[in-house]
Amino acid sequence: MVKTPEPKRGCSLSELLARRPVNREAVEAHKARMLAKLLAHRERHDSGKRIDLDEAITAFGFDRAELEAELDAELSAEDDRA
Repeated sequence: MVKTPEPKRGCSLSELLARRPVNREAVEAHKARMLAKLLAHRERHDSGKRIDLDEAITAFGFDRAELEAELDAELSAEDDRA
C-alpha cells in the first residue's frame, strides 16, 4: 500500500482531495462487499415476518401520538428560529 502524506489540520476539502484523491474503484468494491454481507446476513436471519409502522412503534415502547406531538413541537421550534 502506498503511503500518502497526512493532510494538515484545517485544510479545505479540495486541498484534502488533491492530496488524497478518492479511489472510486476501491469504494465501489467495498460497497459491493458490504452489500453481499448484508444480503447474506438477511438470508440467514430473516424470519420473513413483516410488521407495520404502528406495530414497530409499540414494540419499541413508544406511543405514536406522543411521537407525532414531539415531532410537531420540534418542527415548530425550528420554524420559530428561522
